[in-house]
Amino acid sequence: MLVLRKLTPESGHTNSNFTTPKGVERGKRVRSRENSVGDEVVKTKIILLIAVAVLAGVFAHRSDSTVAAAPPERYTFDSGYLIPGENQFVRITVVLGGGTHEVGQVRLRSIQATQGSCSGGICAHSVFSQTTSDPLKLTPNGGLSMDIYSGNPGNAVRGVLLSDNGNLQVNAIIVDSVTGEAGATINVMGNPPRTPPPAG
Repeated sequence: MLVLRKLTPESGHTNSNFTTPKGVERGKRVRSRENSVGDEVVKTKIILLIAVAVLAGVFAHRSDSTVAAAPPERYTFDSGYLIPGENQFVRITVVLGGGTHEVGQVRLRSIQATQGSCSGGICAHSVFSQTTSDPLKLTPNGGLSMDIYSGNPGNAVRGVLLSDNGNLQVNAIIVDSVTGEAGATINVMGNPPRTPPPAG
């Protein structure tokens, strides 16, 4: 007959060969691996958060620097192509519009184009020269002007003004290069149109 006895400290017997069951050891190893994986996930999340914060700061700084360096040129004043006659050139003038004390930033662009074939009163033009100035300040008590020469009879010229301020008065004037006398004057409208401030 087989008799089973439970060994307890009170019985005075010990089992020096007693070992932890395999299932318990396996559970400990699994929990250890889970804890290790959890620590790695936390570290990865922290690193990603730091990286995102650094990138956000860099882009914000670059954005602020860009805005401070050059205000957006939202307004365009374009004379379209004009063909001066013999001994004539086109003068583009610009001043701040009436009733404003704002300071504007502008760039002036001169374009020269040759005349190609014509059909039915419509002629094609091809640009052969284009020059754009550096940003210039336009103050309430000042103004700017730019002269554009066609180079050869029949060539077309075009003046374009780019600005962060839409409240400008821009004109294209045909000038006699011999006498300096001003001829036809064209008021150049801005695009998009500037909404006038409310009266009063």
